[in-house]
Amino acid sequence: MSATIENHWLFGYFKPFVSHRVETLRHISTLGDVTRFRLLMGVNYMVSDPQLIAQVLLDPENIFIKNRGFWSRFDDIFGQGLVISEGTIWKKHRKLMAPAFQSKTVQTYFSQMISEVDQYVCTWRTGECISVHQSMMEITLNVLNACLFNVEFADVKKQIVECIKQLESQFSLRVVRPFGFQSKWPSKINKDYWAALTKLETIVKQFINNVRAKNDDKTLLDKLVNARDEGSGGLDDNEIRDELITLILAGHDTTSITVSWALYLLSQHPHLIATLRMEWSTLDPQNLDYNSLVKLPLTRGVLRETLRLYPPAYIIGREPLVDTQIGGVKIPKSFAVVISPYAMGRDERFYKEPEKFIPQRWNEEFEKTLPRFAFIPFGGGKRTCIGEHFAMAEAAILLWRIIGKYDIEYTDNKPLQPAPVMTLTPAPFNLKVHAV
Repeated sequence: MSATIENHWLFGYFKPFVSHRVETLRHISTLGDVTRFRLLMGVNYMVSDPQLIAQVLLDPENIFIKNRGFWSRFDDIFGQGLVISEGTIWKKHRKLMAPAFQSKTVQTYFSQMISEVDQYVCTWRTGECISVHQSMMEITLNVLNACLFNVEFADVKKQIVECIKQLESQFSLRVVRPFGFQSKWPSKINKDYWAALTKLETIVKQFINNVRAKNDDKTLLDKLVNARDEGSGGLDDNEIRDELITLILAGHDTTSITVSWALYLLSQHPHLIATLRMEWSTLDPQNLDYNSLVKLPLTRGVLRETLRLYPPAYIIGREPLVDTQIGGVKIPKSFAVVISPYAMGRDERFYKEPEKFIPQRWNEEFEKTLPRFAFIPFGGGKRTCIGEHFAMAEAAILLWRIIGKYDIEYTDNKPLQPAPVMTLTPAPFNLKVHAV
């Protein structure tokens, strides 16, 4: 989609940011390595050079935190979950949760991931039109529960999906509303939002109570509920609630969005599907390790190319705790620093023909020359997404089990467009499936 991106003398880039968000971010990224820009009265600084991005994300001086002006709009949802928290709370929660997301632990989830995916997709019939993102969301929630929660899920899954849809439908408004208090107005849209959040909290609290009654120690949820820390005594119910809602909202999102885009892209490049099937022909579902799946050349290339073109986390925000400089540009304390994985992934300095889907570009020679922070779909530094290994393994399994069983046909005559909210969700679309 082409868009006219204009910098208004009073409102800055606010209007195009609302209507053409990713195009606006990409446009600003071309204006310099560090570019000052306004959204209404808010001054921001876009960083578009890999070395300077490294300065912000690696943060050797410990002066950058998550952008409070943005994330404070979502305190009621995420509380002190990993996506928002800072300092000692973030370190404590990250330490408790990190073991469940290490690659060696993720490998132990493979049989559950495969089982959940197969149970879902085996119900598809030849000629059926599948609502892709809806289906991927349901599958990834099933996988999340099977691997990390292991609670009675079937009866409440539909309610959780509806709550997620209702909450996410409001995220875009919260991003662009100039005043945070607008979220408190007793409008119908806000009442629906609060009702969905209350419902989700009720479900999550029931999960916590059920796990506490079992007193087990097998899953991540068990460990969060029963955690004991010498300094803090463990997590209270509010802290557990924050992490569960963070996992439910953010934990399924990366994979469901990535696989939705990957399936669409493969439907537009069907010649790749036969090669993928040949690559997967040597896989044994009973003896699968992390590297043998995720590092298959074309599988890996398809996933990385999808994440380059359509990174779910298309914008990263930080702010400095003190006045600082980035690339010789003075950044005042508390001003927003913006990094766009979407813009970096389409930067002609690093990618030939950046608009084209070319999974084969991801070979050893190319990756040796690619600057580390020119490809950042999972962020970087200490705040790298904790679920990166989980998401990559789950996405690879989803592609393997879906494309291995079905040919896919895109049913619209228009190219699929993003519908970005907090993440780079695709607009609703269908694929017609045909059993192989």
